[in-house]
Amino acid sequence: MTSRTGSTLRIDLHTHSTASDGTLTPAELVSAASQAGLDVLAITDHDTTAGWAPAVRALPSGLRLVRGAELSCRWSGAEPAVPLHLLAYLFDPDHPELVAELARVRAPGRSAANGWSPCSAPTAST
Repeated sequence: MTSRTGSTLRIDLHTHSTASDGTLTPAELVSAASQAGLDVLAITDHDTTAGWAPAVRALPSGLRLVRGAELSCRWSGAEPAVPLHLLAYLFDPDHPELVAELARVRAPGRSAANGWSPCSAPTAST
């Protein structure tokens, strides 16, 4: 694949906006990505899709947006369970089980020590 300028594509698939712990608003983030010469940008805020709509509204011409999230999980294959973050892309943000789980994970007081989700997300078939 080549970029809009004919060179190799420039892609960043792991960014955060102020919808989670980033320093730029979604609009500022897509603008900065475009100014930096990126062709593809993924917004992967922690446990939320709240940055997607503002990013789409501000999306500069020539920049492609990949919608994603960094999901807080824990792997129970070890004792104690291991907290980790799972990057997820192109999922249905309106899937009822996912919406409920993201709300639970974002609830006040949740952390790796007391309630991150197991690493299994609902699929479109469930």
